[in-house]
Amino acid sequence: MEQNNTALSPLAEAQYLALEFMRQKSLTDDSPADIAREYSMVRGQLYAALNAQA
Repeated sequence: MEQNNTALSPLAEAQYLALEFMRQKSLTDDSPADIAREYSMVRGQLYAALNAQA
């Protein structure tokens, strides 16, 4: 992540990283429900990892 003087909460950082991950995926054949489910799963995993580091 870029260095700046603004610290994000673990949840905000997890949301940002999950959105970046989903943005880079090819989602053309996925239903909106599948996309939402995968985003939630990735965000949860990132949040757990970020909390473990804190």
